[in-house]
Amino acid sequence: MVFNQSGWNVGKVYNIAGDLRLTDRSSPREFTEALNELRSRLRALEDVPDAALAAMDAELAQAALAADTHDGEDATDDAATGDDATGDGPVPGDDIVAGRLTRVANRLRALGTATAAASELGTSLDTMAQWVGHHL
Repeated sequence: MVFNQSGWNVGKVYNIAGDLRLTDRSSPREFTEALNELRSRLRALEDVPDAALAAMDAELAQAALAADTHDGEDATDDAATGDDATGDGPVPGDDIVAGRLTRVANRLRALGTATAAASELGTSLDTMAQWVGHHL
């Protein structure tokens, strides 16, 4: 892929999976949309046992839920306590979301019957975990 943007400052671009990209300006909502697309790709894997797919999908659903709590947060959230500025209670840390993505990525790669699609999906989840660590 060629980016010819002379004189532009585009920042970091995280190429998640071909047509799925996140940038340093992507919102938690855009992250969740990309994650949900990867979840649909996970559910479409045919050579992975149903129980394993269900467990990994549940883990990704929890990651999406945790990321959704970041959407619309106020910049005055108290990072030290994990409480948000509205007083609604704890805000899940980015490490929780990234940890869930990394665990699923590792499980995909550990499958003895994993296809190239499962391995690629694991790589995509690792890339998303990196984005979370820097931008969520």
